[in-house]
Amino acid sequence: MDKPVKISVHVNEDEWMAFKNYVLTKYSYHWKYLGEELSKAIKLYLSQVANAHTQENEHIISSLVLTKNEE
Repeated sequence: MDKPVKISVHVNEDEWMAFKNYVLTKYSYHWKYLGEELSKAIKLYLSQVANAHTQENEHIISSLVLTKNEE
């Protein structure tokens, strides 16, 4: 694991409790694994968003190229 950094954020309480309960259920102890699982969730989110963002940009670029070629 990369060097961890301490963060402080505000999140929806129900979602946070659900996440903590997920970690507690998975490991039977959440404090040691909470940051690890949060890092995994962030990486997963970024990989999905990055792929969607890249596809969206490719579509926009393709549209611009098609439009320019039609001129």
